Amino acid sequence: MSRRPPRSTLFPYTTLFRSVFCTDGLTNHVEDPEIEMIVYDATNPYDAVRELLNAALHGGGEDNITIVTVFT
Repeated sequence: MSRRPPRSTLFPYTTLFRSVFCTDGLTNHVEDPEIEMIVYDATNPYDAVRELLNAALHGGGEDNITIVTVFT
């Protein structure tokens, strides 16, 4: 399992549509394109978190999977 360094990006609020804040419990087990697809396809933040959590668990995640989504 490879570890990715923490990263952050600042966006002007006016261009913000959907955001994900998460621990490596998600990103170590789900690739970025899949995370993007799940969040884009979700109709609300709750569904996005549920699907992201399921993807992380199916990818081998066992603990410390923290996910927050913000839809504006």
